[in-house]
Amino acid sequence: MNRLSTRLLIAMFLIVTVALVIVPVAQTIAARQSFDKLDSDFRERILERTGTPHRRFDNDDKPFGPPPPRDNSPFAEQENERLFNFVRDYRQTQRQAIIWGLVGAGLLAVLLALWLSRSIAKPIEAVSKAASSLADGDLSTRVHLQGNSSQETQELAKDFNSMAEALERYEGQRQAMMADIAHELRTPLTTLQFRLDALEDKIISFNEDEIILFKDQITLLSRLIEDLRTLSLAEAGRLSATMQALDLNDLVIRVVSSFQNRAEFSGLRLEFQPADLPALITGDADRLKQILNNLLENAFKVTTQGWIRIETIVDASSVKLIVKDSGPGIPESELDTIFERFVQGKRRDTKDKGSGLGLAIVHALVTLHHGTIKASNHAQGAQFDVILPKNLVS
Repeated sequence: MNRLSTRLLIAMFLIVTVALVIVPVAQTIAARQSFDKLDSDFRERILERTGTPHRRFDNDDKPFGPPPPRDNSPFAEQENERLFNFVRDYRQTQRQAIIWGLVGAGLLAVLLALWLSRSIAKPIEAVSKAASSLADGDLSTRVHLQGNSSQETQELAKDFNSMAEALERYEGQRQAMMADIAHELRTPLTTLQFRLDALEDKIISFNEDEIILFKDQITLLSRLIEDLRTLSLAEAGRLSATMQALDLNDLVIRVVSSFQNRAEFSGLRLEFQPADLPALITGDADRLKQILNNLLENAFKVTTQGWIRIETIVDASSVKLIVKDSGPGIPESELDTIFERFVQGKRRDTKDKGSGLGLAIVHALVTLHHGTIKASNHAQGAQFDVILPKNLVS
């Protein structure tokens, strides 16, 4: 009964039923009133003449005897005139009863239609009013319907509230992101401005150390801008990818080789344990390298001693890429936010020469490959599991 289609069917049935019942009821009432206005003798004679005649039949089921003779007396003519007037009045009363019956049926149908349309329009008006408030910038607007609303309108209100909650959440994230971007840009720019002012006032001299510092800050700004561009393209669905068949083991070997000197300089063991089978997938080699590069950059930042290990595991439908380290691990309360912009427990500081967007980019690139990524802790540190499908439809 709470579905709109059921209400419409019941309303149509009631309208048809009222139209079919009220007219004969009105005719019956009118006929009763017409008979009640007659004197009792005349009413009895009419009932006698219009009732079923009692006839005698012979063995052949034929009427017995001639028809009764026609009465031409003055009394009979007066009686016939009264009967004619009665029939005329009766027919007029019946016509009036039909008209009033149709009017009554129409009024009831209109009232029922108004009730039904109001029950449909009222929740839609509530959603429309809330949509106008939402368009005016009030993202806290929600629709609250009564329990007797139809199931369709309740679902509409629920979907609207979900949309409003998502918009409010996205707006909060957008504002936080703008604040974070301003922070990340301001730090290297402030450093550059301070050093330039010092050079202009001849407080410091322009030497090789200053050149290195300027290069580092400019590199940081360039990387932040490029990372923001990558994230923007990914979220807009415009991030390009050239999909091809490749062996993930070969790609990992090349990336690990490029990090070996850094690992030796930092006193860390960088190990790769490939799967026994070829890790064949369909993917973009450059984007996959970017995923592994960012994960290794993150591991080198937090691991001061010990090891960093990469593994690949092949099963029937996917290839798993695992990056482990012996660092301090990830606080449990921060595992759900680690792939957000500028977030890894807290906003990264630019002194680490990172944009704070590395893991967010990893998540976007893994999603581009229709894969999943999960952060967790093992017994000695942090672990990132990247699962990529073997047969990717580009």
